[in-house]
Amino acid sequence: MSAAFPELERGEPAIETKRKHMPVRIYKQAVRLTEEMAQIKTAISSIGTFNAQKKKEDILRKLNTWMPQYNSFQAQLEPFKRQIKETQEDNQYLHKKVDEQSWAVQGHKVRADDLQRQLWEYREFIDSIPEELRVELQQRFELMQEQEQKFEQTYYE
Repeated sequence: MSAAFPELERGEPAIETKRKHMPVRIYKQAVRLTEEMAQIKTAISSIGTFNAQKKKEDILRKLNTWMPQYNSFQAQLEPFKRQIKETQEDNQYLHKKVDEQSWAVQGHKVRADDLQRQLWEYREFIDSIPEELRVELQQRFELMQEQEQKFEQTYYE
């Protein structure tokens, strides 16, 4: 794994963080419970006037098998509650950080757009200056730069 992905770093050891490994069967059981719950919800929503008694018996039969599985699942998650809570808190913190960063990025984009607009206005202003005046201003500017360079050379020598 480390050869294929050298940029990945190992996390903290489970001994230090006191976290426990959640077996795959718990995840599979959660998926199964969710699917059965969806089937029960569908059955409840499909109850009509003519099939009420039959659907009610079918739903009760499904709930009789689902509830013990749910209680068992809940009991299996008990040792992992602290770990789940910490993970949820970490996720909330990370979502908050992402939101803050997204607002910061939006602020930078707004400022960059504002600077771009100002630059465009400056370019429009420069283009509105008559050509002969622009040439003369450019020559004066270049002359001033030459004088500054000469001054700096004599001053620092």
